[in-house]
Amino acid sequence: MSSSQTPAVIYIIKCKDATKNISYIGSTLNYKARISTHRNDFLNSNRKLYREMRENGGLDNFQSSILCVIPRWTNASEYREVEKSFINQLKPTCNKNVPNRSCKSWQKLHPERQRIYNERYKMKYPEKVKQCIKRWSEKNRVISNEKAKVFYKQNRTLICAKMNKKIGCICGCVSNYSHIRYGTHRHNRKHNTLAVLNLQNAKAKLKSNPLNINVLE
Repeated sequence: MSSSQTPAVIYIIKCKDATKNISYIGSTLNYKARISTHRNDFLNSNRKLYREMRENGGLDNFQSSILCVIPRWTNASEYREVEKSFINQLKPTCNKNVPNRSCKSWQKLHPERQRIYNERYKMKYPEKVKQCIKRWSEKNRVISNEKAKVFYKQNRTLICAKMNKKIGCICGCVSNYSHIRYGTHRHNRKHNTLAVLNLQNAKAKLKSNPLNINVLE
């Protein structure tokens, strides 16, 4: 793509009151038209910038100025990168999105929000997630095995301690974690018989309670 002859402008909108840290940084190819758009959106938009402007004196208490002019650029990502550098340096309070920021960068900055999104996606599309994990495992089987070996070597003591830890089972037996979780314990006849018996006893106790609450029915 050839260089554009239209200069790009990086601008800032900030509150005239120095005691209030309210600012916004943007980029445009037509500075006057962009500022006019901000004025039109001031009354109707619910974006953070316009909410702050309405709550802190309106248009008369805010001013705009040019931070930088980029006379020649090849593609939009070039002047957007300059805008990003100003945002990182001045840290405006009303910029929700950072230009040229990758998904991975956003995820590092918002790990909790990403975790919540992942949990909701897993609940909504369990089959898609299962198929995606299966495809990834088949494609990266060698890498996954190597990582597992390295992890085991680094955490061998903790893993062995967890596997040998004594835990109780629903049938009433007490055995190693590895035997109950991964062994044949859950599949033998004794386990199934005792588990069913314990559940029946628990149901009988609930039926005989004073409040007559039969939650298992």
